[in-house]
Amino acid sequence: MIQIDFDGSLILLNMVITVTQARAFCACPYAERTIFMYEDQLYDKQFAARLSQLRMNKGVSAREMSLALGQNPAYINNIETGKAFPSMTCFFYICEYLQITPMEFFDTSMPNPDQVSRIIEYLNRLNRSQLDIIESLSHDLSKVTDKKKA
Repeated sequence: MIQIDFDGSLILLNMVITVTQARAFCACPYAERTIFMYEDQLYDKQFAARLSQLRMNKGVSAREMSLALGQNPAYINNIETGKAFPSMTCFFYICEYLQITPMEFFDTSMPNPDQVSRIIEYLNRLNRSQLDIIESLSHDLSKVTDKKKA
C-alpha cells in the first residue's frame, strides 16, 4: 500500500493531486493525521517492477542493496516480490541509494534516470556551440533508434 499524508491536498512525492482526483483513496485516521491508502494491487506490482528495473540498471543484487540500506538481506527481494512495501522513509533511502529523485522513480518513461541526471549536469556546463553539437548528435542518434524500432 502507498501511504500519503493529507494536508488539504494529496501530495505524492512532488506530485500534487486534489482530493477530488483521489476518488480511489479512502481516508483513515492515523497518529493525528489523515492518511490515504491506495488499495489497488496493480500499483504495488508497478512499484516492485520499477524498483527491480532501477536496481538491475545500477548493477547490484537485491541482497547487496538491502545490506547497503541497513536492512536485512531479503528486504529488497521482499519488496520486489510483493511480500513487503517500504515505509516512506525507506523509500527515500532507496531513491538516495539509486541516486534518483522520488519523481524520477515514478517516471517510467525514463529507464535510466540516474544517467540522464548526470548527462544534464554535464550539459549545464557547456557553451552554446557545444550544445549545438550535442543537439545534432542526439537528433542523429534518435533517428537510428527510431529506425531500429520500426
